[in-house]
Amino acid sequence: MRKINFNVQGMTCSSCEVIIERKLKNVPGVEKVKASKSKDSVEVECSDQVQVSELQAVVKDNGYNLNLQGSVDAT
Repeated sequence: MRKINFNVQGMTCSSCEVIIERKLKNVPGVEKVKASKSKDSVEVECSDQVQVSELQAVVKDNGYNLNLQGSVDAT
């Protein structure tokens, strides 16, 4: 398992947090997602097989851009 932290562009309210969390949780291999409007960030816990580009693509159609924060932490 690993943790991936993203800065998020496009979040405007708490409903955005819910949308992002639901979309990302539907990606196979994703275990946990925590989106925060106040921090404009999202933390994803997932298997090593999940690709960053896949996570970014899942929310792009909803108007959100995920930008990787630093490095990916393996847990």
